[in-house]
Amino acid sequence: MFRPRSMRQVEILLLRRDLAASLRALAAARIIHLYRLEAGSAEKQGVLAEEEDLLAGYREFIGRVDRLLEGRAGESAVGRILEPLDFPAWAAWAADLQGQLGALRDRQRQLQRCRLRLVAIDLFLRRLRLVEGAFATLANLRLSCLRLGLLPTTALAELATLPGGCRVYPLARLGNQSLIAVLGLRRQEQPLERSLNHLAFYRIPLFRRVQGTLGDVAGRIHRLRARLHRRQRQLHRKVEGLLRAHATLLRDRRYTVAVEMQLLEQQREFGYTRRTVAIGGWVPARRFKELQNLLQQTCHGRFQIRETAARGDETPVLIFNPRLLRPFQKILAAYGVPTYREIEPTPLLAFGFMLLFGMMFGDLGHGLVLIVAGLAVRRWSRWRDEGLIMSEVGCFAALFGVLFGSVFGWEGLFHPLWFSPLADIPLLMGAALAVGVGLITAGMLLRVVNGLRQEAARVVLTDRYGVAGIGFYLGSLVLGYLVYRSVLAPGILALLVLPLAAVFFHPFTEQREKGETPAYLLCAEGFIEVIETILGFLANTFSFLRVAAFGLAHVGLSLAVFALAEQAQQLPLGLFFAGLVHLLGNLVILVLEGLIVSIQAVRLEFYEFFGKFFRGGGIRFRPLALDPLAERRF
Repeated sequence: MFRPRSMRQVEILLLRRDLAASLRALAAARIIHLYRLEAGSAEKQGVLAEEEDLLAGYREFIGRVDRLLEGRAGESAVGRILEPLDFPAWAAWAADLQGQLGALRDRQRQLQRCRLRLVAIDLFLRRLRLVEGAFATLANLRLSCLRLGLLPTTALAELATLPGGCRVYPLARLGNQSLIAVLGLRRQEQPLERSLNHLAFYRIPLFRRVQGTLGDVAGRIHRLRARLHRRQRQLHRKVEGLLRAHATLLRDRRYTVAVEMQLLEQQREFGYTRRTVAIGGWVPARRFKELQNLLQQTCHGRFQIRETAARGDETPVLIFNPRLLRPFQKILAAYGVPTYREIEPTPLLAFGFMLLFGMMFGDLGHGLVLIVAGLAVRRWSRWRDEGLIMSEVGCFAALFGVLFGSVFGWEGLFHPLWFSPLADIPLLMGAALAVGVGLITAGMLLRVVNGLRQEAARVVLTDRYGVAGIGFYLGSLVLGYLVYRSVLAPGILALLVLPLAAVFFHPFTEQREKGETPAYLLCAEGFIEVIETILGFLANTFSFLRVAAFGLAHVGLSLAVFALAEQAQQLPLGLFFAGLVHLLGNLVILVLEGLIVSIQAVRLEFYEFFGKFFRGGGIRFRPLALDPLAERRF
């Protein structure tokens, strides 16, 4: 805790013939975070040129499999890695399967177009069911032109632009398309065609050689639609059967090729000579021996490895915490990743979050509900980390509920071990300020520790969140207490001038790091630093009064629930409605106020605590892996 895993920076030199086996073993172990090497740039360009054709083949294969599995969600996500990889044979097999499925799907599309044509003509004939005559006459008009087809529904209003004398007959709406029939004069056929094409009209031609009356043709179309439907179902079963027979193999081969492509692309980061490959990366110090053993097994001693202690901010960060604190790493990730030389603040974040939540949501009954709900979420859902956080903050809420003597808002069940928030508001406000002072001071102490690791001591001494800031803040607290006790302390007031003077000269200490800046600008910046220090600490401290405010709001909401329940008891079935009010009211408190209190706890920690010492900007440890979706505990 408090520090990332210790890292070793390694450079590995091995023969090119051992690269594939070694890389696969390193990826399977998820042991090394790679960085880019430029050694042997000429040879490297040659290797990359050789690999480009193979990468193109891999991409084509993956795209082909994705098209084959089109519409089958999840089939191409994750599979098994197959050995050995016979890519030419796999590519030929996928192409042959694509040909078979392509022919079946082309036939499906043809049948779908034919069925659409029959549906449109059938709907058209239904509008003419009272008309007698031959269908051939309708399909071969001489003095008029008839157009049947689909038009985007949004374009219906634009049909007014058709040539004069044209009549439009809406027939049906099919999804976002409208089936219409347009009747116009033969001499207006070409202008009508141009207008309809401009409106994205999809024409459905009538059958010109079909004999019989309109009623006979309608009956034949109905029977033909049934036959087409049966044929479509047969084709669908063939396609699904073919996919079911090959789906597992498609998924596994696609996944194997995707992993191989990932490893091949990763080789762009390596350095190359004629016969050797140089690999650079970071390895957790505790696993360095494992790295050596893996290389010994795959290279049979034909390798060299050089290791150094990782020190720079470019070193990736591998955070490790006990199981109970590990879920809070997600909250930390929302703010940033610490650099390798920074304090890893997950334990502090977890304790501060639970403490603030407990003070604002202190109730034994609500805390126990949160514990049970969190355990249920962790046990029966995929939100395991969130469930654990819910249970842990529930423990602190229950603890403060015992201290405050509150059970579902009722304060008469037992005597509080500390005090009742509603009965002693000044004490609640003082406790909130005390927590704020503790977090702010801890943040500045951590700033000193981080600063001494990363910067010159003179910068830390004069920083408003460093030694000078600590001196001013603690001195201000002592001065405020003495004034509260009506004790004059001119000596303390004089001592506050020293840290403020140090803060004023902070821009001058940073000047030696950043370059030349005019003195008058540095003086102006120093004056602004002093003003921000005074006002900032004042605002930061009193910002924690919101902890007391939300603690009182929790009590107030509970009292409101009790008041409503008393009113409900006056109604018929009063006990039932009173119980319902208690149930719904406490549910609202748990969900709504619990969410608001969580947001406020995070806000206070991020802005009033983390802002003092946490720089962030670190790089998360991402090891080379065969399966990037899998998690491994280091």
